[in-house]
Amino acid sequence: MDIAAVHGGLERRMNSHFGQRMLRRGMYAIQNPREIFGKLRLNWGVIAELGCGSGFYSKHLLRRATLLYCVDPNHEYLGILKKHIKSDKMRIHEESADATTIPDKSVDTVFLANSFHDMQNRRKVVAEINRIIKSDGVIVVIDWKKERSEIGPPYNIRMSDADYSHYFSSFKVRKKFEAGRHHFGIVLVEKT
Repeated sequence: MDIAAVHGGLERRMNSHFGQRMLRRGMYAIQNPREIFGKLRLNWGVIAELGCGSGFYSKHLLRRATLLYCVDPNHEYLGILKKHIKSDKMRIHEESADATTIPDKSVDTVFLANSFHDMQNRRKVVAEINRIIKSDGVIVVIDWKKERSEIGPPYNIRMSDADYSHYFSSFKVRKKFEAGRHHFGIVLVEKT
């Protein structure tokens, strides 16, 4: 059996419209954006979604945003996003989260969902967030709980809320929230 051919066939099916619908249905069983966002009372304003992928959270963020920057280096994922979500309030940036073209101090909310643990140069990402976020801005994090499970990323790359506090040391935790059975959420604000 040619594993590469099988994997390629699976990848083509998952990138099809049907495959994307199935992936999204599976994700909604694990994370429900409507439920999660219902727990947060935020003035979202201009949002930068760093590591947006194919847009699982993007359409929900778009409802809350005055402007939404969708940032991801993956061309294929952004192609799926562009195909399924169209809005004058959305700007798509095919670039790394550690070097965006988002203007200085222009973002009210930085949104990181299931992405920061995969970012290669986290210190540079934090510096970039500090560059783009307004002084009264917030960072919303949703990520996999640091526990062993059969789904999600490997345990060794998962991050706890304490890990986030370490990376975002100039911020403090304003709120912690449940984001599903396998996920946690935190809202960070700049220390005063």
